[in-house]
Amino acid sequence: MVSEGIPNSVVFSYLLTGVDADSFFIQQSWDSRLRYSISKNGSEFTSIYYYPGHFWSKLIADETVLREHALVIPTDGWMALIEQDGPIPIYVPIDQDSGDVLQASDEWLEANDLPISNGQSVLSYFNVGGFRGVSDLMFSLSSDIRIETDPGRAVCKNSQIILIGQHGRIVIPFSIPGCTAELNLLASEREIPGRNNDLSSLGIDLSMWQHISIRGDDGLISISIDRQLVYEVTYEESIGDIVGLRYRFEGKGMVRNVLLSSEEGVVAHESYMASNE
Repeated sequence: MVSEGIPNSVVFSYLLTGVDADSFFIQQSWDSRLRYSISKNGSEFTSIYYYPGHFWSKLIADETVLREHALVIPTDGWMALIEQDGPIPIYVPIDQDSGDVLQASDEWLEANDLPISNGQSVLSYFNVGGFRGVSDLMFSLSSDIRIETDPGRAVCKNSQIILIGQHGRIVIPFSIPGCTAELNLLASEREIPGRNNDLSSLGIDLSMWQHISIRGDDGLISISIDRQLVYEVTYEESIGDIVGLRYRFEGKGMVRNVLLSSEEGVVAHESYMASNE
């Protein structure tokens, strides 16, 4: 059972009668750090999810996975958060007066002494659970991104556009041209590190608005910047339907003109559309 909102308390029901093991756990996702001990004689366990997304929770006996369960922790439209070292992020209000730009509230950040423009914080925008019928086998996502940072700080301006699927993720990274060696592109099971691959085409000036298009066509991902094709990558394991979007920035990132379309150009989601590009 899933509650509403973020954080989100999820009640797991389980039955371990007849299972022989020394220890039992419920693990929230693939991350073994989020593994919690449960009683063999119990029947319910409540766990808190601090991030939205799609997760495969696991019932584990010793080190054997007995069962997996798909779980979506949805958002109510777009939400923003700042990552922390521990499991609990800082939730940041969206600026409701920014018009056609998705951005965190400057007033709230200043009032809470969180100067994210220094690049020492990672800011993410999530939208999860509101999409229907968008498969990674045929999709198009276009949007504009930009980062504001203090002079001399967060020089790489690292950012990521992440498509959250039922069975995996597609992570498209960007930075300034001089930092592309540190980028890591992920397309389902395929990881492409910039240290061993030429990702220089994903180096851009993020102090200005950049129009990014990502297209999926039966295991082929095509990435375009300002309507020019710059990189393609293939993968084999489908991530299933796209259930969420995430934009991740080192610094004060902003997004606009978000348009997600499914097969044959059917619009699945659009938001923060600028009247003049």
